[in-house]
Amino acid sequence: KLDAETLRTVLGVLGTVWVSSAIVFLSVMNRKYLHTFYNFDTASDYERKCFLSAREDQDDVKSDLLTDHPDVYRTWGDELLKPWTLKNWDRWEEEKP
Repeated sequence: KLDAETLRTVLGVLGTVWVSSAIVFLSVMNRKYLHTFYNFDTASDYERKCFLSAREDQDDVKSDLLTDHPDVYRTWGDELLKPWTLKNWDRWEEEKP
């Protein structure tokens, strides 16, 4: 067992190393990527943005989004998926992807 003094010392050193590492990391990182460390979108919002930003010829990307995260797209409703599905259904029937 560790005594209280040893535990305090270890936690103090680890905390100091962690804070020092974070400060060094933030000071040397490229500032243009700072926004990538936080995002207030929900998973559903993020997936929806990815789906909408995919080009028309990226059906594989869109279908991957839908099949990898089925619980997320259920919250979108039919207004987004139904037109896309109806528009591409005949082509999918021909290609059998």
